[in-house]
Amino acid sequence: MCGALLLAAAVPLTAATAAAALRASHLKLYADRHRIEIIVRPRPDCPRCQGEGG
Repeated sequence: MCGALLLAAAVPLTAATAAAALRASHLKLYADRHRIEIIVRPRPDCPRCQGEGG
């Protein structure tokens, strides 16, 4: 019983931590029923690509 409560509390905390880490970095998470993608977002201050990505 105690393990189930701990697991139920840990899942939302893990999801919130992952979402905060993705927002802080230059990554974008896309998920639907068939796939999960982590996409690199372009940075406007990048000296190599001038913010266009690639």
